Amino acid sequence: MIYFLKANDRIKIGYANDPSTRIPSIQTSAPFELEVILIIDGTYHKERELHEKFREFRKSGEWFDFSEPIKEFVSSMTFEDRRYEFGFDNIEFQGNEQIIKLRKRDKISMEELGRKLNITKQAVFSFQQGEKDGTISLNSMKKIADCLGYSFEYRFKKLTNDA
Repeated sequence: MIYFLKANDRIKIGYANDPSTRIPSIQTSAPFELEVILIIDGTYHKERELHEKFREFRKSGEWFDFSEPIKEFVSSMTFEDRRYEFGFDNIEFQGNEQIIKLRKRDKISMEELGRKLNITKQAVFSFQQGEKDGTISLNSMKKIADCLGYSFEYRFKKLTNDA
């Protein structure tokens, strides 16, 4: 997996088999808060290709200026983003529209998903809108996940006191 960590105006482009263990170890040694902005499928070789692609913005090692070309790349990879799967929940992920993301990732139309669920395309649209609005049931989300070959997790995350 290739991860992008933001720290102020810098970005680290790194590779890890399991970002959920690697990223916390980087945070421990960092003197500032890191933000996980993207996790995508990729190999060590792909990480090296990205380092080469953005070499003119390199500051040190795997750290780069968070330049417009890098911002554009990150933005273009929105539908490939796997942060949620590794437990990195950012505020921007509230109302994260996972149904749409999974459909696009797996190249499944609303009509095709409707056939799999034995519902209409309009009903799929309603589910997507319900997820966005926060009105879809957990049972419906589980049925959609099962239909698409994914597991569905509902979990609580401990809040921290920032006093």
